[in-house]
Amino acid sequence: MHAAAIPEGFDGAGSLEPVVDSTFPLSHAADAHRRMESSENVGKIILTMQPADLV
Repeated sequence: MHAAAIPEGFDGAGSLEPVVDSTFPLSHAADAHRRMESSENVGKIILTMQPADLV
């Protein structure tokens, strides 16, 4: 296991913002997985949940 690379010029005083590629409702998790498998995403793929998903 190796440590994640630290971006050049990052001094620890600021914050890093994640890059969001796309969001999908939990009911479309299969679509999100296909997006990830395609390797076309640039950034994170996020699944969103609604209160109804918790039941």
